[in-house]
Amino acid sequence: MMKIKALAIFISFIVVFTFAKIVVAQETEKGETSEQDIEKALKETTDFEQCITKAKKLFPRMHEVRLKNICQRLTKKKVVFGQAVRECIQDLLKKKPNLLRSEAAKKCILEKKVSGNFINAYKLGLQERIEKCESEECREKFQKRLERIENLTQKARERLAKIEERRLQKLKELKKLELKSKIKVLKNFRAREIAKSRLEMARKRYIEARNRFFEANEKFKMSRAEFIAKLKLKKACKDNQSEECKKVREEIFDVSKRHLLKITEVFIHHLAKIKGHIETNEYLTDDEVQEALEKVEKNLQELEEIKQKIENATNKEELREVLLELMNKWKRIKIASEIRAGISVNQRIGGIIIKSKYLEIKLEKILSRMEERGLDTTTISSLTDKFHIHIENARENYEKAVDKFKIARENVSKEALEEAKEFMTKAREELKNADKTLKEIFHTLNVQAKEILQDKTIDEEIEEEISAEETEETTEETEVGEEGEQ
Repeated sequence: MMKIKALAIFISFIVVFTFAKIVVAQETEKGETSEQDIEKALKETTDFEQCITKAKKLFPRMHEVRLKNICQRLTKKKVVFGQAVRECIQDLLKKKPNLLRSEAAKKCILEKKVSGNFINAYKLGLQERIEKCESEECREKFQKRLERIENLTQKARERLAKIEERRLQKLKELKKLELKSKIKVLKNFRAREIAKSRLEMARKRYIEARNRFFEANEKFKMSRAEFIAKLKLKKACKDNQSEECKKVREEIFDVSKRHLLKITEVFIHHLAKIKGHIETNEYLTDDEVQEALEKVEKNLQELEEIKQKIENATNKEELREVLLELMNKWKRIKIASEIRAGISVNQRIGGIIIKSKYLEIKLEKILSRMEERGLDTTTISSLTDKFHIHIENARENYEKAVDKFKIARENVSKEALEEAKEFMTKAREELKNADKTLKEIFHTLNVQAKEILQDKTIDEEIEEEISAEETEETTEETEVGEEGEQ
């Protein structure tokens, strides 16, 4: 009897000990089992579905999403494309090694007009994101998105494919507009980035030049009042030969000369002010700034020469001749200044259009995420189309203004300048309407898809796509330059 009792106690001890080991093992699987251990246990598996089945049996307490991430990497489950698309992807990646394979796939699908493949490219993009993730939270997030795609209905997949096709087309349009306007998304929607210290110094110079212009303008007003008063006295002394009238006739030349010098100084300080404005302009490229500054310097030099001629004039005929030269010169400078100011404003409009084009791409990304989750996209899609129409109208008017400003600058044409201003006004109106629509879009998104709207990865993905394109463009330009030097 004692032996039976002892045996029962021993068996109970073994059972408890074994159960404790299982619990510990399960707890280890919950939080402490490393991915290396799991990969080691699954390394012989080559099929994704088999890998998941085996993983669930070996690690029943492990989170399913984590197991799927590991099996994804181990089996390297690939998205399959047709031969034409595959060949296109290979060629494109040779030319643009910085481009993600998923983005290369989308470009090729667009080029080969096989839009049905967009879902595969979309899935590939999510797989690439999973591979790049550094945290478990990140991997789980993209794995869930991948699972949602797998569970979409055929109609939802078709809608998603159309959204992706539109987005790629809009990205293409954005790159074209960037090249034409020379305004870059990655330069904060400007043509160039000026170092903060350099910008502050340039702004300081501009403010100083503006203050000197105001001072010169005040002196000009005083000089003008004196000149007008002398002219009235001269007119009153028309037939008068008194000593006082003789003195007025003698003084009128010196007064006219001083007044003409004050006019010239106002013109010079006006150009110095323009020079300061050009230096701080971030919507012009470095080459455009350099060209504009050279023209201003040339005009300043010519005005200084005219000023010297005024000082050297000894009679009213010489003064009249130099006055005519000054007025002709200023007429051209004034039109050129208006053209330059118009170009500057139009380039700012171009920057807004580039930013709006970027927002269009972002909205298409948001629509994709909404389709993934099975959310109703009808309202947002309709508003996005409306926004697109306004931006396209603004772009067309902006580009027409660019062409007219080019003609105006080359021919110093007032007529072309006025036409450019009309197109610029139309572009502004379209942007105002677009802004109203955009506010409506974001109001609706805040109600329907606030979480998606706040997702920072959307901007990161777009910027990565643009960055890969721009890196490649820079590489190609460098190679062309090196070939030219050889």
